[in-house]
Amino acid sequence: IVESSARVAALERGQVEVIEDVPWSALGSLEDNPNLDVVSHRNGFWSGFVMWCDTPPYDDVRVRKALKYCIDREEMLDLVIQGQGNVGNDVPVPDWQRYALEGPARERDIEKAKELLAEAGYPDGIDLELHTAEVLPYWVDLATVLKEMTAEAGINIEIKMTPADSFWGEVWMKKPFSSVYWGARPTPSALSVMYMSDADWNDTHWHRPEWDELMKEASQTVDEEQRKALYQEAQRMIVEEG
Repeated sequence: IVESSARVAALERGQVEVIEDVPWSALGSLEDNPNLDVVSHRNGFWSGFVMWCDTPPYDDVRVRKALKYCIDREEMLDLVIQGQGNVGNDVPVPDWQRYALEGPARERDIEKAKELLAEAGYPDGIDLELHTAEVLPYWVDLATVLKEMTAEAGINIEIKMTPADSFWGEVWMKKPFSSVYWGARPTPSALSVMYMSDADWNDTHWHRPEWDELMKEASQTVDEEQRKALYQEAQRMIVEEG
């Protein structure tokens, strides 16, 4: 059942016994329903936004980093999903997972974002189109908060809505700036399936031969600490350049 409100209604009417991706707006009423149990658990599910690194204006790393610097990640987490999750750091690897990149996520710095945009040739700001859908119950809220947070740096994001059942066929890997989610994977797999130059699902168009070699070296390294360092360096490159 694609639409989140329809999933909740089906559960409450007894038409289905289990649903996932419960919208946060419905969480309270479901928890109060004596006939239902709400179960939460930690996983590596990752949700965010992707930009094509080879398509203007996103082919300029300064534009990509400006967007990253606009986000107050803790506030976004609280506003969109009531703190029910972990702050990400621009890679699909949670901080508790094996080979995860250590250290805090990037902090908000609007002045830095403005500086980067000016250096990239956009001193008066920039207009962008973000494609999203109600694929997940919080995606539209996530996009809306991003729009509000980036506006302070002069970034004007127009949110383009697509029907949820059309998103994967008409938007994902077809539009240069969009919402996305990825299911949990071990760190080497998560990085390989999304970022290797020849990966079928390289949805950010990240094509770096030196990065491919780094990943190959990591996969062939027996020493655990060296292997960890290589995978962390691969993630650090994406945080700074991806």
